[in-house]
Amino acid sequence: MGAPEDEKDGIKKGMNMKIVAIVIVAIVVVAAIATAVILMTTQSTTNLSCTILSPASDPYNVKSSKVNLSGTASDDVGVTNVTWMNSASGVSGAATGTTNWSISNITLVTGDNLITVTAYNAAGESASDSIKVVPVPVSYVTMGVGLMKEALRTNSTIGGYLAWEPYGSDGIVSGVGHALEWSGDVRPNHPCCVVLVSDDFLAAPNGINLTMRFLKAHIEATNWINDALAHNTSTNYSLLIDMAVNFTGRNETVLKAAFEHMKYDYAISAQTKVDIAWYTDQFIDIGQLSNVSLTDRGYADSTDFVNEYVNTTLLSDATSVTTSSTIYGNVSLGFLTGDLHQMAQYVARNTSNFGGTSTFTKYGLNVTPAAGAPYTSGPVEMDNFANGNVDIGYLGAPPAILKHLNNPKVNAKIIAVANTEGTALVVGPDVHSLDDLRGKYVAVPSVGSIQYLLLQVIMKDAGIELVAG
Repeated sequence: MGAPEDEKDGIKKGMNMKIVAIVIVAIVVVAAIATAVILMTTQSTTNLSCTILSPASDPYNVKSSKVNLSGTASDDVGVTNVTWMNSASGVSGAATGTTNWSISNITLVTGDNLITVTAYNAAGESASDSIKVVPVPVSYVTMGVGLMKEALRTNSTIGGYLAWEPYGSDGIVSGVGHALEWSGDVRPNHPCCVVLVSDDFLAAPNGINLTMRFLKAHIEATNWINDALAHNTSTNYSLLIDMAVNFTGRNETVLKAAFEHMKYDYAISAQTKVDIAWYTDQFIDIGQLSNVSLTDRGYADSTDFVNEYVNTTLLSDATSVTTSSTIYGNVSLGFLTGDLHQMAQYVARNTSNFGGTSTFTKYGLNVTPAAGAPYTSGPVEMDNFANGNVDIGYLGAPPAILKHLNNPKVNAKIIAVANTEGTALVVGPDVHSLDDLRGKYVAVPSVGSIQYLLLQVIMKDAGIELVAG
């Protein structure tokens, strides 16, 4: 006899429960084995490592705005990826390769750049190595313009110089150096030298009349120069070259080259004012001026300053001045050593080529060099304005700005432009980029000169630190 149906059902149920239990146990075992396998394959049994091999020195001083790194990383079960970060700039990226990795062209900022390279494995573990990279700065030194070419030729620590014409072209024509940049590349058609008049001279009896007569002579001399340059086979062109040789002490070949890199003008345009405001803002950016300097002098901002400091009325009124056989007064004239930018004053003072009478005399003026003139730089000339030695002078716009705002004794007005552009960054034959100047000196006439400011702007725009040598 078979078992009762109820008993059979119970047996079946028990067997089913055992089968289920066996399956569950099997699943658990399989899962445990799988987990163990995963853990074995993702957990490192030794320390993950990352090592920077190149550059080998730490800190690393580099004559560039970029750096390349390479190195190794290791792990028992494999490195998955390598990354980098420059804490100075906040920029990061991925390396090429894993166990042997490399990173190209990391952009550096001025100062210390702490670069950290990190290797990762599949478990998410990481190991890092760091290096401090320091871009070598460019240094500037002050030097007389007449000494710069020879310093570049004989002194290996001098990488270049900036000077007014014809000293830039002198270095180029002689083969001592080449132009890496022209000032027109930095600021096209920027005013370089300007004509400045002392407030005290302007306020003196007959001061306005004398100033307008001076400006009329300046206008006429500038027009004569431009006409001579436009007709380079004319007698006047030959006279201009002869006068320039006498004024600068440079030869005809150098001067002809120099004239190609500058423009003579006297007009003060709306753009002239914009450019002078730009100079002012650049001085603020590099810390040689502050907004406090402007407000202390009663100006709201650089535009307000320029509108007050630049007088266009006198130049406009000067066009109506006529010649006179009467000498109305004396003018003590400031100008810079051999500065071709200021050729108009030399032409206007010349007597030998204009029938024995200078252009200044023709307009009723007795103009003589001020005490100490010619000056070695614009800031030196501004100091002579402050000391009362100069009535009217030719000098770079930047020192006229800087010394007026930083030294309240220099009260004056810009009344005309003398020239635009005309400065080159002349560098030695081994210099082909701004980075090549790192670790070298660049000579400028003085701190505060237009050449100094242009060098500051060039290096700032390139992201290169410029320090005093």
